Amino acid sequence: MVGKKSDLGPIGENVTRTVRKFREAKKLGYAELSRRLAELGREIPPLGLRRIESGDRKVDVDELVALAVALGVSPLSLLLPLEESPVVPHGLSHS
Repeated sequence: MVGKKSDLGPIGENVTRTVRKFREAKKLGYAELSRRLAELGREIPPLGLRRIESGDRKVDVDELVALAVALGVSPLSLLLPLEESPVVPHGLSHS
């Protein structure tokens, strides 16, 4: 459906948390992270970054990799939980 917000799954929800965690750990504001992404050729405006962290915007694979490079971390570190938690609904946990 056009315009309908899709619910994030466990991994999508984790990405919202890990992007925020690494951005804050590096003491980056939204504008600085947006600038870094633009330099990498994958523009996400500051508002888009806020929406990612709030769970209102999904991240595609290309954006995930660009975010990881801009944050200086592995794409897996953005995907996988830092603590034991489910990686699929009602399924296996990752630790």
